Amino acid sequence: QEYALALKTDPHNPESLYRIPRIHLYHQKYAESLAEYDADPRFRNDFLVPSVLAHLGRWDDAFRRAGAPGGIRTHPPEEEPFDQASTMAVLRAHAGDAGAAEREIAIAIGRKRPGGSHFHHASYNLATAYALMGRKKEALEWLEKTAEDGMPCYPLFEKDPFLDSLRGDPNFQAFLARQRAQWERFEKTL
Repeated sequence: QEYALALKTDPHNPESLYRIPRIHLYHQKYAESLAEYDADPRFRNDFLVPSVLAHLGRWDDAFRRAGAPGGIRTHPPEEEPFDQASTMAVLRAHAGDAGAAEREIAIAIGRKRPGGSHFHHASYNLATAYALMGRKKEALEWLEKTAEDGMPCYPLFEKDPFLDSLRGDPNFQAFLARQRAQWERFEKTL
């Protein structure tokens, strides 16, 4: 809501234009998210765009976008070199190429800067890559890291179809219960 208000004041506010498509992705509003990313050339190749396309079932487009000239990148591109590899891990995992997914996961982990922040987006991608590969233990470990590292996004964890392989797992259910309780506390107090 704050980003939408900021855009009413300044329709070209780059922070709002950058954040709103992410919010829509995490709330499973994939078509809106893609339209918003594509509306601004600065964000068209954001590392999350292939994930949006994948959630829309457009896997070929996701791979094409990830491999487009200039490739996928973060914004600004020099900040988080691990995001691209984590996105590719998801795409490779879905394609059934576990070896390539594992190589991308290793690249993402290896590019994390000691003491650096914002690895939570990459760690979420790693969790979904492992979930897509049916590796529940690793997926849950990365979900825990995601929540602990600054992205405790219960609605995303609860409904992301890339986590469907975890739905019946009691450890995942316990994780969701903890995340829901925290989310509800945050809604009341923040």
